[in-house]
Amino acid sequence: MERTKRIAAFITFFICIIALALLTGSLATNKWITSKPERIKLNNVPDHIRNQSVQNDERKFRGEIHFGLFHGTKILNYGFGDRTNTIWIKEELMKNPSLMPFGLWLFTILSVAIAILFGIVSLIFSIINTVITPIEVITGLRGLFLWNGFGVLFSGSACLSWFLQFKNKLSRNVLTQEEINDGWSSENRSKLGYSYYLVLCAMGLFFLNKFIVFIAVKRPLFRGKTRLSNDKNPEGVIMLY
Repeated sequence: MERTKRIAAFITFFICIIALALLTGSLATNKWITSKPERIKLNNVPDHIRNQSVQNDERKFRGEIHFGLFHGTKILNYGFGDRTNTIWIKEELMKNPSLMPFGLWLFTILSVAIAILFGIVSLIFSIINTVITPIEVITGLRGLFLWNGFGVLFSGSACLSWFLQFKNKLSRNVLTQEEINDGWSSENRSKLGYSYYLVLCAMGLFFLNKFIVFIAVKRPLFRGKTRLSNDKNPEGVIMLY
């Protein structure tokens, strides 16, 4: 019984490491959103001339934008080569508040950070449960079930809040008003990047830990019931005899 619990705790330890690596990677990388905007209109230039210019060079009047929770990169080709700029999200939100709601952006960061915190707590208690058998419930496997539950909750909250950002704002526009006035458009040209899916995978790993702990806690109970039922039969037979 105790051996089963310790094996379960040992498995959750490695899963916690992977989940923490994914969450940390999501904060460090800048691919929460990827977009490929196009300059669909040129001031004082007919559309057929623009289209002919694009056929000669496919990179003309096209761009690539990707950013994470803190920074990103913007590459726009105005027809004379690529212009590359670094995006700092906090400064961008100050200059362009219509890009996305500040509150949801901050909530996403805090949710990922809190998920990392509970991931660390789960990691520590999984080590403890691998080495010893804690007396208190909160430090045992049931505690692991709780900490991983919080990991699921906050990583899921981060995914949900960013998805709402994408659905309501970022899928329509990731450009400044000046760039829009210059004829650029990113509508329906954006998608969620791999940094977002790292958090989604981390949430799945926390849920997997909950399932492993649940099985480890419940399985000995079923075994105990079977033993009790088996022990009662011989006593009944002896008494009848």
